[in-house]
Amino acid sequence: MKNQVVLIGVAGAGKSDVATELSQQLNWPIHDALKNAAEIAGEDMDLLFVRRGAEEFQTFVAQGVIQALNKPGIVVLSPDSVLVEDVQEKLKNVDKNQALIIELYADFNTLAQRTGINAPRAVNLGPIRRTFRLLMESYRECYSQLAHEKLDTSLSKPHFIAERIVALLG
Repeated sequence: MKNQVVLIGVAGAGKSDVATELSQQLNWPIHDALKNAAEIAGEDMDLLFVRRGAEEFQTFVAQGVIQALNKPGIVVLSPDSVLVEDVQEKLKNVDKNQALIIELYADFNTLAQRTGINAPRAVNLGPIRRTFRLLMESYRECYSQLAHEKLDTSLSKPHFIAERIVALLG
């Protein structure tokens, strides 16, 4: 039987909420790859990017993901972590008998509501919705090459999505 579920998806897809529900249903631990990366770096990831640059940031992200993938349980990846080449390679080589990689996704309006990008904003911030849509599309293209299954969270509560994942585990 599989001993790991890897959740990937854009911001607002429900990864954290589904991971919490899944953890309760399976009694499995949750491993947040970005938290791992922050612990390895000894610094908040938002500050790390600004202080040390993109290359070091990606190195720590890859280390955090690899550390999380080496443990049984539920692994939650940040939306952009799958763009790191080392992470892509690790995910492509995941044993399908041991782990299930699931892309959680939702329609654009649901994502806009969940992330708050549909709220009133200053005009000088630019075309946030358009930028988010383009970012979402590029991430999803990458996810499609890595995910074993895809689940739409648009109209479903996290516990229903978790139940579907449990069923997929067999």
